[in-house]
Amino acid sequence: DLRPLTGGCHFPAGCEKFRSGCDFCPQLVRNDPPITSHAWQALRRAIASVQIEWIAPSKWIRKQALSAGLTGTTKINHILYGVKNLPGPSLNKKMARSLLEIPRNKTCVLLAASYLEEKRKGLELAKEVLRNAGKKYTKTKLHLLVVGQISKKFHLEGWETSFLGPLSQKKMKILADIVTGK
Repeated sequence: DLRPLTGGCHFPAGCEKFRSGCDFCPQLVRNDPPITSHAWQALRRAIASVQIEWIAPSKWIRKQALSAGLTGTTKINHILYGVKNLPGPSLNKKMARSLLEIPRNKTCVLLAASYLEEKRKGLELAKEVLRNAGKKYTKTKLHLLVVGQISKKFHLEGWETSFLGPLSQKKMKILADIVTGK
């Protein structure tokens, strides 16, 4: 989320105007008066008036913040996203796979995002990587797990696929047990 750097958007989708003032925002049909530019200027004045220490949850966000010129009076740290421990008893991998109906004798490849068809989530790139992996490895040993909202139209030639959809906390715990269980 780049909202602290922009005139209003949370993800600039390739626009780099947040580096210079958010003039003529391409995400807005109408921007008169230039609200994004005014918001960006007000935000920069507020940032300049205090000593802020930023925490970026990814190297990419940290790089964007640095390129936006926020380093004058601020410090920008990179601290990885955290995952809290999920409640509930741990299951062994065999039982966890059985509950989610995932084949026991397959190596699973996980493809996950809340909305997989959002362009910036990289679904097309993931498909290309998976096509190449399918060529290199025996597809009969690989199984694709798709987690998140996606249309059922998604199909990858030669890949056996399980669509788990958006996961409840309980199912997320079961999936974590497949990855970390014994």
